[in-house]
Amino acid sequence: MKLLVLLAVVAGLWWLRRLAQVGRLARQLRQMREAPPRPAPQPMLRCLVCGTQTPASEALQDARGAYCCAAHQAQAAQDASSRPGERKE
Repeated sequence: MKLLVLLAVVAGLWWLRRLAQVGRLARQLRQMREAPPRPAPQPMLRCLVCGTQTPASEALQDARGAYCCAAHQAQAAQDASSRPGERKE
């Protein structure tokens, strides 16, 4: 009789542990579903002045190309206007 009670206790503990694991997995799955989606990869553009790779959404673009910052865009415009024999836009 004692063996039967011991077996019932062990089975009950095993069952409770299994329920805890299933609950933990369900909670993790719910958190994964609620997590914000990762942003899609963006094309990278190379700055014409320094060569730095910048995401297309952050790059400054004009007719001459893409730049990583306003200072490089201004520098490229100044360089283009100071070259002899080149048309100005």
